[in-house]
Amino acid sequence: MATFDDVEERLKRFVHETEGVVGVVLATSDGLTYSYYSDRAFDPDTISATISFMFSLIRQISEVGELDEPLEINIHLAEGNLHIFPIKDLLLGVEALPGAMTGMVLVNTRRLLRDLKVMADDLF
Repeated sequence: MATFDDVEERLKRFVHETEGVVGVVLATSDGLTYSYYSDRAFDPDTISATISFMFSLIRQISEVGELDEPLEINIHLAEGNLHIFPIKDLLLGVEALPGAMTGMVLVNTRRLLRDLKVMADDLF
């Protein structure tokens, strides 16, 4: 049976194993931080609120366009990249440095999502 500590440990391992990733946050759909890990100064509450807002906005755009729910959102900026994924009733946000190999970040993120979905049955 998975515990909250297992989730925190899995997030920490993800950041350490994924070159270019500096932080990860698991947030509620209304923008509250559920769990996070970062190797540098990182405000999880700001990131949680941001990914919640971005996902909500894209969901509204999808509804207006009569499209399906977003499966992931990838935002590429000069200072780095932000990847957002829904997982059950939560959102996963991944912050990567500029120049990070996006393909590897996404492959490792999908592994993380798979593991979190297994844990989700026990936790959320």
